[in-house]
Amino acid sequence: MKNKQAFTLIELLVVVLIIGILASVALPQYEKAVWKSRAANLRTLMSTISTAQSTYFLANGTQPTTFDELTIDLNNLTAAATPPLSGEYGMSSDDMARYNDSFELVLYPEGVISHFRTGKYKGCGFMVNFKTGEWKCREWYTYYTGPAGSFCQKVMQAGSLVTNQGSVRTYSM
Repeated sequence: MKNKQAFTLIELLVVVLIIGILASVALPQYEKAVWKSRAANLRTLMSTISTAQSTYFLANGTQPTTFDELTIDLNNLTAAATPPLSGEYGMSSDDMARYNDSFELVLYPEGVISHFRTGKYKGCGFMVNFKTGEWKCREWYTYYTGPAGSFCQKVMQAGSLVTNQGSVRTYSM
């Protein structure tokens, strides 16, 4: 008998099966980590805007009505009278909304609202009130068709559902 130095077909199939199982477990966790990273970057930008809103309010006694009134650089974001998602808010001024390929931001009297524009969580985002510092996670189901809470509660670990008005589910954070 000759001494075989090769793998058998069964051994190769077992290795491929194990790799497949590991990939099926790891891929969803990787995707979740990528979205958490995107959300963290968006929240950092929103915190900066919220701080600029507070500074403007303290200096002028009124809320800012345009991004141009804030002391932050948003040159990498596009201004548009009706950005693709926020246009439904009835924004009449291109100074109230900014967007890029990934997300958009909208000024409202008490803070900033954001939504992702593309991907699995299109229509999901955050709201921050610059006066209270309160954060909320939002799922705008005009655009987001996933199960309720799958972004806010499962990815962002937000709290319970606060409101379900219009076409937006809002969760506490």
